[in-house]
Amino acid sequence: MTRQLTLAENGDTAEQVRLKQCSAPTSSLLQLNRVLSDKIAKGEVDLQTPGLSEHLWQTTMDKLAVDQPKLRVV
Repeated sequence: MTRQLTLAENGDTAEQVRLKQCSAPTSSLLQLNRVLSDKIAKGEVDLQTPGLSEHLWQTTMDKLAVDQPKLRVV
């Protein structure tokens, strides 16, 4: 639980910044993720969209760092 509170906040902040760059200047992380999900579902953005694949990769790595801190990805 401590790891979640300590590490997740930094990852969430970085995720929010990346999402604002990729989608819309909406304020909350939840809203930004909804906007991005809608755009992906509608085909408006895909892995060819500049910055999207990097965002998805980094978000995944940030969440894994919280959930699986001993995991080493090379």
